Amino acid sequence: MGVPTLSLSRVDEIGRTPLHFCGLDPQTKSKPVVDVDCARIVSMLLEVGFDPHMKCNMGWSPLDTYATLGLPETVNVLASHEGVDLNAVDEKHGKTALIRANINGNSVSSQVLLEAGADVNVEVVGGGNGLFWTVRNEAMRKMGARHGEEDSDEYMEGLVGYDDFNDEGLEGAKMNYEEQCSVDRKANEDKAVDLGCEPGKEYMKIIKQLLEVEGVDVNSRGGGGKTAIMLAASSGHVELVGLLLETGKVNLQLVDENGFGSITYAKTDEIRNMIIDFL
Repeated sequence: MGVPTLSLSRVDEIGRTPLHFCGLDPQTKSKPVVDVDCARIVSMLLEVGFDPHMKCNMGWSPLDTYATLGLPETVNVLASHEGVDLNAVDEKHGKTALIRANINGNSVSSQVLLEAGADVNVEVVGGGNGLFWTVRNEAMRKMGARHGEEDSDEYMEGLVGYDDFNDEGLEGAKMNYEEQCSVDRKANEDKAVDLGCEPGKEYMKIIKQLLEVEGVDVNSRGGGGKTAIMLAASSGHVELVGLLLETGKVNLQLVDENGFGSITYAKTDEIRNMIIDFL
């Protein structure tokens, strides 16, 4: 009988390789612990030759998965692996791992990707770079509306029908980590970890990180031709409006597809006056 060989191209029913799985069915709800373990496991899988570029049927690479979950140590292992394309996008939505980290409020994973050289100005299908979409999520949070990853429902629907979905699915893993969040926060006060329990604070931290990157496009347009300043102004988010204006890079002459400019979107007189001061 011959010696069995390891298949490096083996995938499950939805195209996931072993590189995709770590962290989806954790034996502990402590995200920092899972992250350390996953970083070690992913390192071993890469060493024996598993391809970090293989995508599942929904177009997600392993890097997309860990950026979404907020496992920065694991993200770093993949991002620093020779030849990994940091700016690879899924064909349907055009999102990079950096964009997924941003819109899921994973500031540490986002910083890891920025330091590795990820492009901040890649735009999703339909428009808008990572800064635009993070501002959008922070504006939605400010208004008390749903925020997060816009195509997450579709991603979940793409997995429905498989018996292991509820136990090993992305959303289930995120919920498990959130339950443990308050405990992990106390245990990791001095560590850079993505706990995921305070997305509001994380969105603002990510926005500040992105604005520090040379060349970031603060005028990237999303749906309807809107820019980040329009979204911030319409939400009444004074701090966010101020943060964008203070870059000195916001083009306040831009209008959306309906001909409305930033002043038109201003929810309050205070924000309107802030914009006028920068015109």
